[in-house]
Amino acid sequence: ARIIKQKIEYLLPLNLGKLASRARSMRKYIKNKIKSFKDRKIFWGKYFQWAHASQDVISQEYETPSDQQIEKMITESIQLSGLVSMVGAGPGNPELLTIKAIKVLQTADVVLHDHLISPEIMAMIRKDAELIDVGKQAGHHKTKQHHINNLLIKHAQQGLHVCRLKGGDSFVFGRGGEEVLMLKKHQIKFEIIPGITAAVGCAAFAGIPLTHRAHAQSLAFITAHCSDSIDTLDWQFYAKENQTLAVYMGLIKAELLVNKLITHGKSSHENVAIIENGSLDTQRTITGRLSELPDMIIDHQVKSPALIVIGAVAQYAQQLDWFKPIENPVKHTSNLTYLKSA
Repeated sequence: ARIIKQKIEYLLPLNLGKLASRARSMRKYIKNKIKSFKDRKIFWGKYFQWAHASQDVISQEYETPSDQQIEKMITESIQLSGLVSMVGAGPGNPELLTIKAIKVLQTADVVLHDHLISPEIMAMIRKDAELIDVGKQAGHHKTKQHHINNLLIKHAQQGLHVCRLKGGDSFVFGRGGEEVLMLKKHQIKFEIIPGITAAVGCAAFAGIPLTHRAHAQSLAFITAHCSDSIDTLDWQFYAKENQTLAVYMGLIKAELLVNKLITHGKSSHENVAIIENGSLDTQRTITGRLSELPDMIIDHQVKSPALIVIGAVAQYAQQLDWFKPIENPVKHTSNLTYLKSA
């Protein structure tokens, strides 16, 4: 009973009674001002969503929208002023979502989501929201980027609240910048809700400090996914010592990645860790040496999503192994197999 009470108190604003009373007193006024039933529905959605938005850590708990804010909501409802929320879903664990991200998932009318969003996060989306899978996989781009842009514009121009749900952070190898620029071009209102990017989230759950005074004074994010641009990267920079490399989408190009780094001076004995399904109950952490990376991926049948960490800090995956996912014997076998040569 206590737990249910806590959840109700968290989800419903303390000023709900006052908001409901005011809504009742405004019904005739709103009906006269907004003729369309659809537009009135949008207005009341904005009204009660505002109530949730006002429930911040520092807020006037019993505050209701001012007359000026009410008039603004009326205008926005009639003019079909849509909103696109760019939401970073983090590495997959729903407990790592921001409070703002959860609010958007529970209020958005339409959700355009990536393919690898975890089922636990998908379950948090408003039940009557329209779900559109616009995910991309390596070598199989089911939905082209221009089509995603068009969907965002189309639904926002209908006055709907659109959530663009991306894994990790939408501004870190997520093409969020491209989508926002397109929204800006079409004068569509948007907001950006950052998420925990894969490098930070997965490394933390694997017990790997991305920076360490004794081993790594700098950190570089790199994607090995795009075959057109991988040859143009500054490999001399990425191969330098005392630096951690966090490699996104690097499974397919692992052999090329290893060859380029070693050719430009990186030690073939550099520590590496592969973190599969980071932060989830199915997480695996496989450790070894840089020269062994392609074989590690094949031998352990590593699948996306997976992050590769290259650098001396990867050695801490065993010492600081704090996260205990579901039974996963492969994880410990991996450590033993590839550390024989250490």
